[in-house]
Amino acid sequence: MRHYFNVQSVRYEQEFVLEIAVDGETLSRSLPKITLQPLVENALLHGILESGHGGGTIRIFNRTSPQGQAELCVADSGTHFTPEDWARAIADSSETSEGYGLHNVERRLELYFKADQVLYLDTADAAFPSWCSGFRNH
Repeated sequence: MRHYFNVQSVRYEQEFVLEIAVDGETLSRSLPKITLQPLVENALLHGILESGHGGGTIRIFNRTSPQGQAELCVADSGTHFTPEDWARAIADSSETSEGYGLHNVERRLELYFKADQVLYLDTADAAFPSWCSGFRNH
């Protein structure tokens, strides 16, 4: 992710900040290929670049849910999805004119984890999702 970010900073001639704080246990878990990168790319392109503020921050970190599940957060400091935007983004792109990145990641993770839904949108905080707001030290 750091290499991707460095390339994008050069490409767009903007200063982007990538903050990563993921514990060792979460780092030792496997994810299917091409899972995290599209989420970060989406945050950069649609969150930060479309906000027009010239730069921004993406945070990647983990937490344990109240149910004891490991969760990974990708949050950006740019513009944010509405719940309606999110529903369109994870919908089957063959039926819409929207992109396919989030839908593909969602489907890949559903199959991998044998779950019905694995990606969630948290709109509790305009700057960063509510459980991401405690992340300030990296």
